Amino acid sequence: RAVMVLCLAAELTEGSSHAEPGWHVGWGFESWGGFPPIPWRTWSLNKSAVVYFIGNASGMDNPTELASEARLGYVGIGWQLNNIPSNHSHLEVYEIEEARRLKAIRPDVRVSVLRNSQVGTTFWDGVRTKMYDPTTQDFWVQCGGKPCVGQWVSPAGNTPKYWFNFSNPRLVDWWVHEYIGQAVNESLFDGVYFDCSCGAPPGVPSADAGQFQADAQVAFDRGLALIKGGGKWASAWNSDGGLTQADCASTVRSWMVIGANSSLTLQALAPAFKTSRGERQHEAQAAPEGGCGTCAVTRGVDAESGGIVVPPIPTASEAECCAACHNITTCEAFVMGPCTTPVNCREGEPYCFLVSKVRGYRPSPNRASGCVRGKAPAAEEMARNNTVAAFLISRGESAMLEFPVAGAYEDMGMYASSPLLSLDFGTPQGPGEETSLGVFTRKWTAATVSLDCNSYTSSFAFTPPTP
Repeated sequence: RAVMVLCLAAELTEGSSHAEPGWHVGWGFESWGGFPPIPWRTWSLNKSAVVYFIGNASGMDNPTELASEARLGYVGIGWQLNNIPSNHSHLEVYEIEEARRLKAIRPDVRVSVLRNSQVGTTFWDGVRTKMYDPTTQDFWVQCGGKPCVGQWVSPAGNTPKYWFNFSNPRLVDWWVHEYIGQAVNESLFDGVYFDCSCGAPPGVPSADAGQFQADAQVAFDRGLALIKGGGKWASAWNSDGGLTQADCASTVRSWMVIGANSSLTLQALAPAFKTSRGERQHEAQAAPEGGCGTCAVTRGVDAESGGIVVPPIPTASEAECCAACHNITTCEAFVMGPCTTPVNCREGEPYCFLVSKVRGYRPSPNRASGCVRGKAPAAEEMARNNTVAAFLISRGESAMLEFPVAGAYEDMGMYASSPLLSLDFGTPQGPGEETSLGVFTRKWTAATVSLDCNSYTSSFAFTPPTP
């Protein structure tokens, strides 16, 4: 697995002279070959995107932020939640409240909470108690006969951190059954994700480092078993690599191998979705009235979709619309809806925006398809389209598209959106294929998804709905 080395849990104040034995994000999953299968396996794309360390430090998340988070399938609540007003405490209480609010907005959203695989700090009340209880000082790695103390660095103010002594059976029992167990036993939580201090713990002699990490692995495996037994998913924020133009083909091939393995979960990184706040705010605006045109569609109501009504849409000739679709002469493979963001509605040459098949949008009775006019996708938008295409081509039924971690204090304003994430592609009709060097495709029941790594372009050809 590609391992990211950024450490959110902070720097040491007491260094260690011996070499790191392998303490990095996701270290506990390596002996298993990767992340375990997700208990609620699904092919739905709107249930298969994840963001970790999300949350507001100056209070609870506001309704707008919660609604944006809930649109993803899986939300990893961050350790910073309500950190400042609470004076770095009571995180277990706020995690439950955050999960309750998210599920009130979207009942089927899944929620994960953070537990650390190396250190504890005062955010968690259960950890704070053990840090300062005279009877549990042996729970922590020792420096000079007392717990080694580091600093959990935070923009809201640093807090002390202690290293778990995984060679102490009492600590292991507590770490598994209380620290991890509290999250497993909470019905509002669907999973636990892990971070680390990301470096060798001080106080452990180099001669003992191998045994210490072996003891830690035994403890971690017990935690994994508890999480699995509770019907929940264990993960971390490292990934199976992110898609870029330079390594597009090799990344897709490696993702396909993991996606085909039913005993693992593919967690594909989506760096194209990390963006500036300015771009995100621009994308979030409503499309200008009368902005872009589409080939004619029929307005109507689809009872299955909850009564989505298609608004009036300017029209363009089919010939004009199709002429821009890479010189194709027919749009029969595509079912189009109206533009959803200004990015796709700027003036410019027409093109086929291969995105729709939203329930409620119906083609004109005079043709089996429609296309959107507007400027061709910008490089940033195409990169997001390509990432989604690669994920759909590679994934198995247990898979997550990970929005990249940007550090603590994340909010959804840091990420771009894509209408693709809300679409229903159905189920795959077979595995993805590399049809020629660097060109990949996969047929789903609702669409055929293609990615050309040579030109770094992608398409989503939706099957016209049956009349």
